[in-house]
Amino acid sequence: MCVAGTMSDYATIVSRDTLAAGPLVTLGEKPYWSTRSNDGRYCFVSWSGSDKVSAMSFDTGLEVGSAMMGDHPQRMPTGVVDTSIFAN
Repeated sequence: MCVAGTMSDYATIVSRDTLAAGPLVTLGEKPYWSTRSNDGRYCFVSWSGSDKVSAMSFDTGLEVGSAMMGDHPQRMPTGVVDTSIFAN
């Protein structure tokens, strides 16, 4: 599971089987919201104090990428886009 500990300033990945937390991740300031990618490979965390979103690998618990956002990024619904709608 993807967890954002807003009041404690960390994010982590928690095992659904054992409920054991992974390493506490502090990739930014004030984790606000978390969700998983559609393919289940990544945990996305919005950092409201740092105005960014991080992608963490469920396999390693490490950040694999981030993007700066506008002021105070919040909830992040994920979706699927049919690429045939884009011009080639």
